[in-house]
Amino acid sequence: MSEPTFCTEAAPPLDETEALAAISLAFGLRHNEAQVLLSLMTHGFRTLEQLRAVTNHSAETSTISVTIHTMRKKLKPRGIEVVNVAKLGYALRKESRDRIRRLLAKNDDVLTSGTAVRAPP
Repeated sequence: MSEPTFCTEAAPPLDETEALAAISLAFGLRHNEAQVLLSLMTHGFRTLEQLRAVTNHSAETSTISVTIHTMRKKLKPRGIEVVNVAKLGYALRKESRDRIRRLLAKNDDVLTSGTAVRAPP
């Protein structure tokens, strides 16, 4: 009797472009909103300057604030909260990061089956 074999290889990590596309599709975000969310997912907390750099904006802080505002409106129905850290920047709590990962995995399953739909709230 042969011993069972198990797949020990993890799925290859997404490159940044693939990650941005997956986030945009799953949550209906514009490119700059997806960049901000990916940065928050990766680091947990980001200053306004770091978020401005991520989106390649040399614009004022208010531009990032508007991006966060519209992104929050799109994410809230899905139970994802972007938290303002007063006068410092923005953060994602662990619960929100975990929820995003679960929704992205669910959306990926749907995409690989050939039918793209957004993750339900």
